[in-house]
Amino acid sequence: MTVEISIKRREKIWNIEKKQQELRLEININWSEVVSLRLLVNNLEYFNFEVRGKDLVVFDELEKGSAVTLIWYEKEYLLDNNDKNQFSQKNLISSETNDKNIFTISLLEFEHLKVAIEKGFDWSPALQAAFNSAKNSSRPPMIIIPPTEITLASPVTIYNNITLIGNIRASEYHTHPQITTLETAECTFKFPQSNLSNITISGIEFYGHLGATLFDFQDLGKGHILRYSSIYNCGFNRYNEVFHGRLLGVHFYENYINNGNKALSVSGSDNTIRDNFISVKTNVSKQTSVCTLTYLSLSRFERNFITGIKARCLSTNSCNQVVIHGNWFDLSDTCGIYDVNSSFLIVTSNTFNKLCNNIYEQYDAQVVLFDTSYSTFTSNSFQEQPKGSRTLSFRKLNKGTSHIICKNNQFRNLIVNFPELESSQIDFDIVYGTAYPTTKIYKQGQIYIRLVNNEAYIYLGQVWKKIDNL
Repeated sequence: MTVEISIKRREKIWNIEKKQQELRLEININWSEVVSLRLLVNNLEYFNFEVRGKDLVVFDELEKGSAVTLIWYEKEYLLDNNDKNQFSQKNLISSETNDKNIFTISLLEFEHLKVAIEKGFDWSPALQAAFNSAKNSSRPPMIIIPPTEITLASPVTIYNNITLIGNIRASEYHTHPQITTLETAECTFKFPQSNLSNITISGIEFYGHLGATLFDFQDLGKGHILRYSSIYNCGFNRYNEVFHGRLLGVHFYENYINNGNKALSVSGSDNTIRDNFISVKTNVSKQTSVCTLTYLSLSRFERNFITGIKARCLSTNSCNQVVIHGNWFDLSDTCGIYDVNSSFLIVTSNTFNKLCNNIYEQYDAQVVLFDTSYSTFTSNSFQEQPKGSRTLSFRKLNKGTSHIICKNNQFRNLIVNFPELESSQIDFDIVYGTAYPTTKIYKQGQIYIRLVNNEAYIYLGQVWKKIDNL
């Protein structure tokens, strides 16, 4: 008996006749032959579903008239004439139709191009062929990575408009396909010697090495730009750095970064980095920052959980109009946030916990600012910290730190370092102390309580004046 196996694309479409809360669609697919699956609702990618037996269950409420499209890839067995009858169950279940909006490619269509190496196969030629095929498509291309381990021995050049997606059925409850970059490759993907636009990467577990980045290293000032792209629901393990370069309009979210030297070093504007779990290897240098934002503007860094170990959790340098909101900066020998020369930062609702465990040089407080200006720190929570360690340090490199609003924060044990000749126009909550107030760093109207006899003073711009009633 002669048997050949090919990968075929199948599609089935339902039109929703009435509004439904939880939609159950009866399907009849041999799941043992399915290599990948995706679902579209009104031609948009949809993820909130699962397969239960012969039913496809859609969890969100769908409006009347919605079009639901199921696309899957399955193995097809081609037999000689003598054996066709006994394999009749392998015939098509639903007819294949053309998707007018998306050109879908399974990497398995190019599996024959993989090359045998010492430990398995090098899939670089296969993935490059898939990218090349997608590059020449007149429709937006989507490349599906099968639920297996893909090994790359050399970088692969990726092109504009490509969506690279893992097993659609993979979720937080399932295993993602894996792409492993060997030490013979300095990166997983390469820019096409120009800016790269409209890339989507999702649902893949990446494994690198401590000399690799996900994309080839780009200069933060002059390198190629990754533009208008999304990277989400991925894992990144053992990379030297996941991304080092320029971003414009990029959404990086719900990823897991672990066991590398650093996570991200980015510049650019109009970006969102949110809801990521980020950590580094335990023996990383104290001089390292887990995440570094340089010349970043009009961007949001939100709800990330960063464990610094020995490194600074977040460093910002010459940033402008960046929102740092809702993050958890945890367990570091040094700072939670270290800034130099940024302005108009909004730092709000973050938690700083177990930082400054083994401080050195100027990295001596949970938040350290050098030459920062016109920025707001509010509603942050400063939790457990080593006894005697500083909470805030406002310092000067060139012009000094000035025009800082620091109010409505929660401090377990507030210790500040505001040298008088290094900071000015600091608008702080009520300040407490035992000595008479003399420092002139505060904004006019600052209140000071002298604890010796509960006297209150107000700062008038150049002098302090005792007030009788607070």
